[in-house]
Amino acid sequence: IGWAASDDSGGIALDGLAIDWDLDLRLASLVVRDANGPYLAVSGLDVAWRPLALFTGLVAIDSVSVERVALARLPVPGPEPDTPEPPSPPGLPALPAIHLDAASVERIELGAAVAGTPMQLTATAALRTEAAPQSLSGEIAVSRTDGTDGSVDARLRYERASNVLSVQVGASEPRGGLAARLLQIEGLPAVDFLLTGDGTLDDWKAELALKLDGETDVSGTARLTQTVAASGVAERTLTADLSGRLTPLAPPVAEAFLMGETRVTAQARLSDAFVPLEVSLSAASDTLSSDIAATFDAATSALDATVDLRLSAGGDARIALELPDRRVILGDTTL
Repeated sequence: IGWAASDDSGGIALDGLAIDWDLDLRLASLVVRDANGPYLAVSGLDVAWRPLALFTGLVAIDSVSVERVALARLPVPGPEPDTPEPPSPPGLPALPAIHLDAASVERIELGAAVAGTPMQLTATAALRTEAAPQSLSGEIAVSRTDGTDGSVDARLRYERASNVLSVQVGASEPRGGLAARLLQIEGLPAVDFLLTGDGTLDDWKAELALKLDGETDVSGTARLTQTVAASGVAERTLTADLSGRLTPLAPPVAEAFLMGETRVTAQARLSDAFVPLEVSLSAASDTLSSDIAATFDAATSALDATVDLRLSAGGDARIALELPDRRVILGDTTL
């Protein structure tokens, strides 16, 4: 079976689609194009699943395997829809029952337009969600296969009944790796990253650690708690802080604001359905001192914000702000 659908803004072409007696699916190739032509190609897709499980409300997939995924570039933006999509309801969505025992992509090819240099990777994943009681668990592992070390591993577990959320994300790559290129970190340093979070959503804690070339340390923590006001209305509070030398992570236009060690602290008051109500943020470095406060009225969608900002390099020193087409020199500045 072959099939194609397209218009001036893009389209999809399928070739070699087959369904066997067990209703397992096979697809020889899939090509996605936009207004500038093809940008994504997938070949050798096999899906083995148990369709009879649908009668029990379960999507049961034994395996999904793909021989090759080639992303030559990112797609160009399509036309804006005539009418905007309605906003999603607040809170965590309901989960269907899905069991994906194993998924794999043998070869992932990223073009230079995507990663800055051609790269080859492989990936494996698994996913399990339950409808009653609601729960989700999944894992994914990605590693390079083009002669350069580098890997990303992530695990997630959430149980609605006990309100437990567990997250772990780790990444390690040598100089010139994918993460440094995607983040456009100057010098393309080696990257080691670890994010862990565990606990109930009534008192959830997370920690972050980042090293660049084993020297630049950035660390952070976050905590989410739930409280019940005297009125009986439950609310949540999210607090977070991040500190370290952030200059290597910043674009050139922001480097002047992050000299030395930078510390960022934030606090947000949320409804029990995680709708932001109030947010405050402060940041301080050798050249910057700032405070931002904002309140949000969910009923009217009104946002009220105040910003206090001071830039100073100390004494008679000046701050050079590098813009794309010019350099701006600032003395002590208060906004």
